[in-house]
Amino acid sequence: MALKSGETIYCDEAGFTGGDLLNAQQRFFVYGSTDVTEQSAKELIDEMVSRFGLQRGNELKGAKLVRNGKGRMALKWLMGECKGQFHIVYSEKLYAIAAKFFESFFEPLIASHSLLFYQNDFQRFIANGIYLGLRTRDPLTLSAIENTQLIFGRTESALAELFDPTNIRTRDLAHSILEFVRLNASRVSELLSEYQDRSMYKWHLDLSLATLHTTLIFWSSRHHKMAVICDDSKPLFDNADIALLSGRAAEGIKILRPFEIADYEVKSLEFGNSQEHPSLELADLFASSACSALNRGDRFFDDIVDEHREAFGNFNIRPAADFADIRNAGALRNAYVLLLLTEASKANGGLELSEELYQQIVWLYHEPIGHLTEGEIRSGTLAR
Repeated sequence: MALKSGETIYCDEAGFTGGDLLNAQQRFFVYGSTDVTEQSAKELIDEMVSRFGLQRGNELKGAKLVRNGKGRMALKWLMGECKGQFHIVYSEKLYAIAAKFFESFFEPLIASHSLLFYQNDFQRFIANGIYLGLRTRDPLTLSAIENTQLIFGRTESALAELFDPTNIRTRDLAHSILEFVRLNASRVSELLSEYQDRSMYKWHLDLSLATLHTTLIFWSSRHHKMAVICDDSKPLFDNADIALLSGRAAEGIKILRPFEIADYEVKSLEFGNSQEHPSLELADLFASSACSALNRGDRFFDDIVDEHREAFGNFNIRPAADFADIRNAGALRNAYVLLLLTEASKANGGLELSEELYQQIVWLYHEPIGHLTEGEIRSGTLAR
């Protein structure tokens, strides 16, 4: 079937748990999208129902279809027909909240020179360190992340619990990260209070807005101006004004990934449902089938990745343990940088990213470090 595409992007999500990113039953958040027009989507879904003898009801559900042979065949046929006209982006929630931890408690303190840290994957070092603590079910890391969720749920006692100095007992990476945060408790509390009353604070840990942003980055290579229709979403509805600025926000990512981001404009953002918009039903089938397969460790997900690599961009949120493995030079450098930042926080009652400290970090990222000892790093004897 020859499908028509337009400049309207239809988006739907699966695995939504709001700010609860530790949910054991929904470990992944998935966003599906398509630029297939409404008429083409309706004709395509009708043909799939007829061809595979599916029981439709009000709408098809990808999470159900993916659990049986006939449904899997139908989904693979559907994706084949839509090849090049759909997109899937996914997030592993444990890693997503580890990344949010960096964003909340590190980024504000290093904002004046954040480009240097991002260029050297410091954010990935920290996020993967926290993630490994969560995966191994380290009690301190789990407690810290649970309290992080409570903080953004406006539970005041959680902030004090997170910064309790008696919780720091070992030199494990995750614990070292938490020690740095504890040392900067006062500064972090001030920064959090600055935007605590904003509407986006309520949804700070939710993945909807960030995932819509990366979805539109994917489509920007084909559509300079886009109208966007999303399935009803409270986080996106509450932050629709921010979503409309998505094209401008992409300019920041261009600094690090200049060849991946095209200029684009979001003309409008509307909300609807699958009964009204067949293209939303299409997006839902992509998202819900992929999410169900990911949560169950189903080979179906690997199959669609192999068959439709063009449908998966470079902004999936997933861990990469190498970034926290200090046997690798990059991770070792970042371990030393964390040590320097921690020592500076002890000396000053909180981190002040002075020019001298900044130059030490610049040196550390650009010079051989195999000969340096932890004692030399701690004492700041980084001779040029």
